Amino acid sequence: MDGALALQEDELTALDSIYPGLVKSNRSQDGYTLSLSIPITLAGATLTQLTVLRTTTPLSAELRLTHLPPLLARVALPPTYPLSEPPRVVSLRAPLSDASGAWLNRRVLTLAQERLRQLWEEEASSGDGVGVLWSWWDWLGNGHFLEDAGLLVDHTLTLSTPPHLPPSTFHLLLKAHDTAIARADFEGTAFPCAVCFENRKGKKSVQLPKCGCIFCHSCLSSFWALAITEGTLENVACPSIGCVKARAADKVDHTAGAFAEQRADGIGPDIVASVVGQEMADRWQMLSEKRLVDQNPEYTFCARKTCQAAVPPDRPAAGAVAAPRAQAKVIRLDIRRPDAENNDDEPTFRHHLNSEDVNTDWDNCRTCPKCKYTFCLVCRAVWHGVHTPCEFNDIEAVVKEYLDGDADIRAAMEKRLGPRGSEALHALIREHEREALFRQWVSNNAAKCPRCGASIQKSEGCNHMKCPFCMAHFCYRCGTEINAKDPYKHFNESNTTTNCAGRLFDYDPEEDGGWIPMPMEVIDAIDDP
Repeated sequence: MDGALALQEDELTALDSIYPGLVKSNRSQDGYTLSLSIPITLAGATLTQLTVLRTTTPLSAELRLTHLPPLLARVALPPTYPLSEPPRVVSLRAPLSDASGAWLNRRVLTLAQERLRQLWEEEASSGDGVGVLWSWWDWLGNGHFLEDAGLLVDHTLTLSTPPHLPPSTFHLLLKAHDTAIARADFEGTAFPCAVCFENRKGKKSVQLPKCGCIFCHSCLSSFWALAITEGTLENVACPSIGCVKARAADKVDHTAGAFAEQRADGIGPDIVASVVGQEMADRWQMLSEKRLVDQNPEYTFCARKTCQAAVPPDRPAAGAVAAPRAQAKVIRLDIRRPDAENNDDEPTFRHHLNSEDVNTDWDNCRTCPKCKYTFCLVCRAVWHGVHTPCEFNDIEAVVKEYLDGDADIRAAMEKRLGPRGSEALHALIREHEREALFRQWVSNNAAKCPRCGASIQKSEGCNHMKCPFCMAHFCYRCGTEINAKDPYKHFNESNTTTNCAGRLFDYDPEEDGGWIPMPMEVIDAIDDP
């Protein structure tokens, strides 16, 4: 008996050293009674399907789990174990964390207990007198009992929802447990930072989604904070060499921080806030939304002046077929005159968009993701449906009529508008003229990026340009996008369409002090007489 007791103590010491805190023992004259908490770890993220009682149809919500709630086992060790008598499983349970039921039914647990007895018989037949607790723990902890019970087949796990528990709650409990265990494992492991290359515990590190690169919190926080401060939003991404090269090769736009689902790297507001703090994250999101609206014509700002969040286009319903768009907008300008019906003291100028001008697939409907305000993209008013025409003050039409008219027409318009209306009209005209001058200046002094359409001015240097917004390479002379790997090929080859050969730099006699560039044929003649 003393030999059996020594073997039991050795086995319990080994288990407790490998799984600290998960093995509790109580010794009595009848032997040891053990309380085991056996965590279940599957071989990688396993697709898990949840079914409801009396049906085998899996629920639609997809779930991938690596860690399952632990099994709780009470095991009694006889005095002669492991020399002659087998350990006895007093109970085997699979409770959920909130004590709302069991995540495995009694049938599966009974099959598991029977298989544990078979494992003892297999070990005992060898005649070595070796303990079986480790084999039990390994068989249960690695999820092999799920395969034997037919629940884990072809890397897919099927679990029945406990009675009186909503499937959505069961889904959340399993997911929460898996996330908590994965986070605890990460925080307790040391990782080398991809920037400073020093080992840091996961508790002081950040693992980015998708790519999985790990950085210490200090390095990533400094890198992202500098990028947000300087406005280089494309750098609020993974700074590892491999990911930077991949983004440069694929021309991935990582500036759309307002809508995380658009980013291939999965970096969203929550992750940025956890790294750089909420104040810096708010600035990042504000700059991201502004740049997104500037670059993408399908985006707009919220019509509410107190919100001004970036609003994406509404996604069509699954299977919806977009209706053909109207070829042109029909605008009816209604300048009411003093003798018009329903005359007002100060007439208004309105134009209407016929219902046929509005896409029947609701393309003009926008819903702000921040304040949930639903408005019309055309008139900026609250959404009025597809059959009600837009109605709003037509500023451009009124200004154009006044500027194109002679003195008599202008005097008549001012008389109809009255003093306050005339003052407002002249303010609109001044704004219109400033906008026209600005557009003319941009047309004469800047070039549009061929990819994103941003206006870019060249201060000095050659005609090879790189857009700071979308990183496209293009020719400043002709506006053609050029190959980023060989940008100067565009200026070396003769092209009858663009005529940019030999014009990498522009020649200005006044700025260059009378210097005259030498023709290429003269240079060739000198090099090869």
